[in-house]
Parts: sequence; structure tokens; C-alpha cells
Amino acid sequence: MNILAPGKRGALYFALGLFALTVVFIYLSYAYAPEVRLFPLMVGYTGLILCTLDLVGLTDTGLGRSIDAAFSGKVDEETRKVPKFAPKLSRQLIAMAWMVGLTIGIYLIGFMAMVPVYVFSSMLFQGKKSVKQCAYGAISATVFIWVMFELLLKYELYRGVFVE
Repeated sequence: MNILAPGKRGALYFALGLFALTVVFIYLSYAYAPEVRLFPLMVGYTGLILCTLDLVGLTDTGLGRSIDAAFSGKVDEETRKVPKFAPKLSRQLIAMAWMVGLTIGIYLIGFMAMVPVYVFSSMLFQGKKSVKQCAYGAISATVFIWVMFELLLKYELYRGVFVE
């Protein structure tokens, strides 16, 4: 009996790998001091829930189809099926390149300098938003991260190799 939705084998392997990485992340988070591990555990367990939903959404069951429809798009009213969405490989590679660029930028110049640069540029080039909207988004994200981590959690964010 195969409950995997047709054509979803690659997505299944990816979701299982991500699930395994999330479990390892949670396991490693318990090595931190109790006051430090709260945020990583919150992220880890949230990721575990999302991975579980993704895995169930890959099944060819009623619940799986419902989850897939809820997270993937609207159901076609005539056929009662979820439209297939397969982004081009080039678009997926571009999205990955943005994340690699963000990671390298964080390593070099730190979170607080990279967040506004990343948010502004991704909204401008990927989202095709106006400069004004990009500036508002970048400022909002930066202020939110600064207030959340630096002020409320008293957690000093990584400053980058050039600052430290």
C-alpha cells in the first residue's frame, strides 16, 4: 500500500531530511544553558510541527490533500483538485542564492547590518516592490529583530567577522 501522493518522492526525501535536521537541532539545543536554549527550542519545535504537516501533506489521504491545499493554493472548484505548481529550477536556484548571500553577509557583517540590506534588496528585486515599501519593510524588520533579541531577550546578535 502506497499512500504517497504521485510524483512527490523527491519532496518526501527533502521533507524527511529536513525533519531529521530539525530533530538534531532540537537535540543540540538542549546542550545550551536553560536561559539560552529557550529560543532555539521554540524554533526547533515549531519547525518540527511544520515538517510534520509537510510530511502529512505529501500523502494521498484526505487529511494530506487538505493540508496540501491549505498550504499550496486554492482548490479548483470544477475538478476539486489542487492545481499543480512546479516552479522552474532557475527560480529555485535564485531563491537559494538569496539565502546563501544572506548567510555569507551575516557571517561577514552580522545580523543587524545584513537584515535591512537583505530585506530591502529582496523586496526590491524579487518582490518588485517600490523603494518606499522596501525601505519600510527593511526598517520594520530591523527594529523588530533589534527589540526582540537585543532588548527583550537580552541576546547579543552576531556582529560579523569584521566587527568582532
